[in-house]
Amino acid sequence: MTGSDSDEGDGEFGPTAQSDALRRQQYLVGVGGAVVAGLAMTVSSYQHFPELPTLVPVLAGLLSAGLVYGIVTRSLFPTEEKLASE
Repeated sequence: MTGSDSDEGDGEFGPTAQSDALRRQQYLVGVGGAVVAGLAMTVSSYQHFPELPTLVPVLAGLLSAGLVYGIVTRSLFPTEEKLASE
């Protein structure tokens, strides 16, 4: 790598503060993804295992939606206020 190709930063890595609008957008996209994952799990479970009681695919869908939602809420970029409080 030549000198013109490299970043001349301070070498420290850390979280970058994001605006509230970007954080809200990330949250809404993540919630949408959780809903889609839950619906997909419910439908596919019901199609592959039609002999199961209806409650089982629904619970599988809720579990997968909850898992995706948990991942989403823990992976949002911090806001400036949150970084300042740490």
